[in-house]
Amino acid sequence: MLRRISQGWGAELNGIWPVTRGQAVLRLEEFTETGRASFGHYEDVTLTAEWKLAHSCLSSSINHGLLPPGELIAAAEDGYTIVRRTVRRKIVRFLRRSRVRRTTEWIWVTFVDGAEWVMALNVVGMALFADGGQMATKPYASGGAYLNRMSDSCRSCRYNPKRRTSPDACPFTTLYWDLLNRNHETLRSNHRLSRQLAGLDRLPNLEETRDRAQDVLGLLDSGQLESCRTLNIEAGP
Repeated sequence: MLRRISQGWGAELNGIWPVTRGQAVLRLEEFTETGRASFGHYEDVTLTAEWKLAHSCLSSSINHGLLPPGELIAAAEDGYTIVRRTVRRKIVRFLRRSRVRRTTEWIWVTFVDGAEWVMALNVVGMALFADGGQMATKPYASGGAYLNRMSDSCRSCRYNPKRRTSPDACPFTTLYWDLLNRNHETLRSNHRLSRQLAGLDRLPNLEETRDRAQDVLGLLDSGQLESCRTLNIEAGP
């Protein structure tokens, strides 16, 4: 049974997320008419000034049973883009020693589309890679370069997404390459990571990257890492 791990169950209803069958159908019609054409090209793009972009925002309706999968399949067969989970994902900070179960429960009670049936795949498998690749074929991690390419958040950030070791190096970039380096033996047989690992082999100053990563993790654990728009870091509990 889900344990309540926060003081509340989320924000008050504001009309954005469908809570009735009729509202969910209207959202599906809106997406198929106005969002499907740009969905495939821009489904992972995020912009500060636009909360939705080409995202379908249908995941909560699907997870809560307001839209049956067959209805979306029918829409796809009629020539629409197949809809997948596209609710904008916030980048959040987890303590390194957080347990997988607690992290999963936190997302259940925090995100509007955090249905239990999908958490094993998206949190345990994709986000945390805690199942060793049984559900997700690779760790879904990225460095600052990808965030810079897919959003406008880096424009006003003090960190440089292209750097790994300097004081202004993007923590995402530093930790991404350190993650690949520390788990090289485990991941080297994964064909989906062959390009990234080949890039890792060409990187200079890996020792400095490891040292910088330890500094970043230490500051992160103590709540002293200077915040930026993308990290949205606050003092730890």
